[in-house]
Amino acid sequence: MNFPIVSDTAGAHAGELASELRDILEDKINTKYSNTSTNIGIAIRCLPDSYNRIFLPAIRIKTII
Repeated sequence: MNFPIVSDTAGAHAGELASELRDILEDKINTKYSNTSTNIGIAIRCLPDSYNRIFLPAIRIKTII
């Protein structure tokens, strides 16, 4: 299992949130499912309202059999 949690945003506490989630979840999930050949990732991004962007959730799950 490969389960990374990443953030490319420093503002609005997004980086802190990603760090907290990494501390709590990443090692536990990677260890518990170490024999599973799956990649699941979480990316946290925070953009200001002035960007006028529409929120589009991006989920990509890749399983290798």
